[in-house]
Amino acid sequence: MSFNSQIKGNIDNFYTNTAKAGCTVTRTPVTKTFDETYGQETLTEGTSESIDVYMTRNYPNEFFIAEEGKVEKGDAFIMVKSTQTLNVDDVITYDNKKFRVKNKYRVLVNGVLCATQGNLFLIENL
Repeated sequence: MSFNSQIKGNIDNFYTNTAKAGCTVTRTPVTKTFDETYGQETLTEGTSESIDVYMTRNYPNEFFIAEEGKVEKGDAFIMVKSTQTLNVDDVITYDNKKFRVKNKYRVLVNGVLCATQGNLFLIENL
């Protein structure tokens, strides 16, 4: 078995395990614009979609180390397939709670994108 086929197998296993242990959430894309006069930020929500993800809740005030340095974990952690979209400022709705994506990181295996992970912060209890 070639190394590339092993990587593909690992990615396929990740997707299978995500389907088994994961959950379905609603992702709402958000566009950020700034007022030219005062620089006020406006967030506009787009059309929502359901996506299958792996998601866990975090303990408050935890950090992890990434290439960017010390990063706050936030209120939840999410991992999505490489074929799905996840952007900073997107809103994730799950279990009657709304979270905002604060950071996102590409998960690479031997240079191949297999997933995107994000740190979420609670913005509203529904």
